[in-house]
Amino acid sequence: MGFYELPALKNSTITQYSEIEIPDKFVVYVDCNYVIFIWTHDEADIYEVLEDQLNTLKELTSWNPRVNVIVVVEDVYLSSQHTGSHGVLGKTTPTHLYTYFPYQDELCGEVKDVVLIDTCVDDSLLHRNVDLFPEKIPTNFKGCTIKVGTIGFDPFVSVVENYTLEDHTRVYKVGGMLVDKVVIPIQKLNAEINFLPPTRDTNTKGYLKELADVSEGYSDILIGLVPLAPALLFSALEPTIPYEFTEMKWVVPCPPQAPRLQKIMSVFSLPVWVLIISVIILTALVFSCSNHASKYSSEPCNKLTPFRSFYDVWAIFMNVSVPKMPKTTNRRILFFIYVCYSFAMSIIFQAYFVTYLVEPGYEKNLETFDELLRSNLKYGYVDIMELTASTTDYTEHKLFPQSRRVDCSDVTNCMKRVILKRDIAAIGAPIVSHYIASILGVDDEMKVVCFLEERLVFASNIALLPKGSPLLPHLNVLIRRTCEGGLVDKLWEETKHIALLTSEKRSTENGNDLYFVFSLSHLSPVFILLIVGLVICSFVFLLENTWKWLCC
Repeated sequence: MGFYELPALKNSTITQYSEIEIPDKFVVYVDCNYVIFIWTHDEADIYEVLEDQLNTLKELTSWNPRVNVIVVVEDVYLSSQHTGSHGVLGKTTPTHLYTYFPYQDELCGEVKDVVLIDTCVDDSLLHRNVDLFPEKIPTNFKGCTIKVGTIGFDPFVSVVENYTLEDHTRVYKVGGMLVDKVVIPIQKLNAEINFLPPTRDTNTKGYLKELADVSEGYSDILIGLVPLAPALLFSALEPTIPYEFTEMKWVVPCPPQAPRLQKIMSVFSLPVWVLIISVIILTALVFSCSNHASKYSSEPCNKLTPFRSFYDVWAIFMNVSVPKMPKTTNRRILFFIYVCYSFAMSIIFQAYFVTYLVEPGYEKNLETFDELLRSNLKYGYVDIMELTASTTDYTEHKLFPQSRRVDCSDVTNCMKRVILKRDIAAIGAPIVSHYIASILGVDDEMKVVCFLEERLVFASNIALLPKGSPLLPHLNVLIRRTCEGGLVDKLWEETKHIALLTSEKRSTENGNDLYFVFSLSHLSPVFILLIVGLVICSFVFLLENTWKWLCC
């Protein structure tokens, strides 16, 4: 451990203790402790000099506001009870050691008096031998006000209540999944929360405003949709530990419901359909030829035409009885084999046929980014998502041309557009899409909210406080306990449940999804098949009459 000196200001010297290892360009080293020497003959100059030195330290990247600081004052008599609001830990003659407690006697961070904690007896021994650096930040803030800034949209940040007092002061009560996870620990510290007007727009302008408010001290903490991104971590701010983790994915419209007739035709693949038709035709020809070759046939040739054989074969395939049973052994064997084949194929077809009449399913979903790029969907971009993506090596979203880019600053309406209009895709958290689906009263979210398989980035959410905020150490402890205790998951489930109860519409009027109205739309494939069959029958009828007329 070594030390070095800063350029001294008037009548003072700062000594910083830090690691003397060779620095790496990717690592920022912070100081371990500070010793500030001040000598002056005017007591009023002490605070001015100390303030100048502290401001000098704060300009350094190695500035660490959470280490021990010793201020040594020479040749000045300091009152033990009234030394001003700067909280000087000083050394006087005789040697007295002072400190201050910023939250003592409900001062809420203001320092008016310093406290004598020990006295040096003979420049080597302490009279009380107490800890010179006691814990100064209590776990009970005794109702001190914490000004809270919020940014984000539902379900992360929600305005629960707002009203105006008699003095025209606007009061906000803000909740939401990301807000409650930090507000609950603050309330545990017995602090009074004063919500500032929330920022709902998650664009660059909104974030710059909130970050400036925290940096300049207008707000004590910024919570809400604050990702752990280098672009948001200014030197004047300190983050809490991450308390919410989510993956970012491409949110795309789910495929529409497939046409029932198309699904019925897809029961079997094209080669299977060709094979079925071939079996029917070949069986009809075999029956017809075997009838001509049979010596037991008592029917005239003109009464057992190939069309009549085709009728019999089609009737068997449709599970309808034939007018006469075959009489020869060979025809009976062939008849039995064809009946078994028709029974098996019919059972399979009927099982899928009824299923597709009720629930035809959906068309193929988008699975890869290349499929999304080839589609007609536009890209709904959000500034905060673009900012988060810029800190990673993901650049595929930039392949969308400007003509296919749509501003989605209002994330709620953007996700509703993805679900309802189905004309855009966006980068977002699945948790937001599921919440919007709950607001719309969707029971089965998997039918309206779909995602590409690729996971873009795993994002973490934090809160930001001014550098050196006394609230941070205790807040981190309570946030960790909140997450480990499962309160995070409980809050999310309650948020989804409330959204579903207060949704705009319901998927069913009576809330029972076990039954549905069987309408003519479900029977449309049957009527289409009937019409096609009538057309074919008419054609065959005419063709058979023509055949008969030519034969006779």
